[in-house]
Amino acid sequence: MGRCGLYVLALVCLCLIGCENKPFLPIYGDIPTGTRIASVDDLQRLIDEFNITHLFFVTSDLVAVETRAENLPEIALRYDKNAWNSESSTLGRTINLRDIAYIAVRADYKRYRLALFDGNDVQRHLSVYERIKSGFTLTGESERGIRQIRRFDADVNGFSYRIMADSVLTVSKSGKERFMSRAELSEKKAFHHTHWTVDADTLVIVWENYPKDSVYDLYPLLKSMDLRNKPLLLVFVDGLGYSMLENAKAHKRAGAFQHVVFSPMRTVYPPTTRNVLSVFGGRDLFADLDVENGFIIEDDRVFYSSRFPIVMNMSDDEIFASAVEHIEKGFEFMMVHFHSVDDVAHEYGPYSMRTMKQIEIVSGFVQGLRATWGKDMIVFSDHGLHSAGLRGRHGVNRIEDMVAVVWK
Repeated sequence: MGRCGLYVLALVCLCLIGCENKPFLPIYGDIPTGTRIASVDDLQRLIDEFNITHLFFVTSDLVAVETRAENLPEIALRYDKNAWNSESSTLGRTINLRDIAYIAVRADYKRYRLALFDGNDVQRHLSVYERIKSGFTLTGESERGIRQIRRFDADVNGFSYRIMADSVLTVSKSGKERFMSRAELSEKKAFHHTHWTVDADTLVIVWENYPKDSVYDLYPLLKSMDLRNKPLLLVFVDGLGYSMLENAKAHKRAGAFQHVVFSPMRTVYPPTTRNVLSVFGGRDLFADLDVENGFIIEDDRVFYSSRFPIVMNMSDDEIFASAVEHIEKGFEFMMVHFHSVDDVAHEYGPYSMRTMKQIEIVSGFVQGLRATWGKDMIVFSDHGLHSAGLRGRHGVNRIEDMVAVVWK
C-alpha cells in the first residue's frame, strides 16, 4: 500500500474512532427514556416532534437555567474541550453555561408521566420535567423583551407528594402489579432522571383506594368452579368502562343495566382487549379449564385460538341470536363477546348519546341471554375509554381506561 493509501486508511480509522466516542448529551423530562442528542439540530428536531415548550439546562455542579424552546435558535450549544457548553449574544449571560450534564424538557407527551389514581375517577399526572425542576430553587431572572431566562440552584429539600392511603398498588410499564405499604413506597428511591421505578420496573401508575376486584382474578375463579355440574355463561362486553356505565346510569340510559350493581374492576396495563384476553390462557383461550363441552361466540375479528369451537358473526345482533341458538343446545361453558359498545365509543366518544344508546341496546342482549340461560352468569368488560376530541381512545395510563366492570 502506498503512502496515499496509508493516509486515507488513517483518516478512516480516525473517523471511526471519532464516531465511536461521539459525545452525546442526555435529554430527560417529558420524553421517551434514553433520548440523547449530538447537536443543536438534534434538539430542534425533538422540539418539533414532541411539541417541547421549555428547556432546563443543568450543569454538572447543579446550576440550572430555564428558557422557552422557541429561544433555541439564539443559543449556541456545542461540545468543546470535553464538555457541553452554551452561550448567547442576544439572551444575556445567564444562559452562558459550562459543562452541561443534561437538558430536561417540558413536552406534551404523557406516556412517560406517572399517573396517580385515587379511587375510580380521580387522577393526576406527575410530569418528569416538573419533578426535575422541583429539585432546584429559583435564584434570579433575566429578561430581554419577552424572552425570559430563569436561573436555579440545587434545592436540598427536593420533590415530594403526599399519599394518604395506608397501602397502594403500583403498576409497572410491563403490566406487573405490586401492592405496597405507604412506608415501603416512601423508602424506595423511586425517581430517576427520566422515569419513576420500583426495583428496576418503570412505574406508570400509583393507585390509592384501588378497586378490589381485578380481571386477574377472573380466570382463577373460573378454574375453581365446578362447571361440569354447574354450567357457566361468561358475557364479555367489550369497552364498557366503569365511568361510561355510571354516566349512562346518571342519564337513565343504561337500559337493563340501570339497577344492576356492577363492581369497578381493575384491568391490565396496557388496557387493551388482547392483553385482557391473555389473562384467560394466552393465545389458547381456556386451555386448562376443566370443561368437556364449551363454546365461544365472537364477531369477525378473532385473534386467538381455543380448543372450544368459535362461531364468528358480523354484528352484536347476530352474536345474540347465535348465542341463544347455542344455549338451547346445552353447554357446560360459554363465552359470548359483544363488541359494539367499544366500536361506537371509539367513533363517537365514551360519553356520547350514541354510546349510551349502544350500552342500552347491549344491556338488552345481556338480559335476554340471562333469561334464556337460566344458570350462573358472569358479566365483565376489558377496559374503558377516555375522550380524545370527539372520539374515544384507550391503551394508556388513564383511570377511565383502567377501570372496567364486573358482575358476578
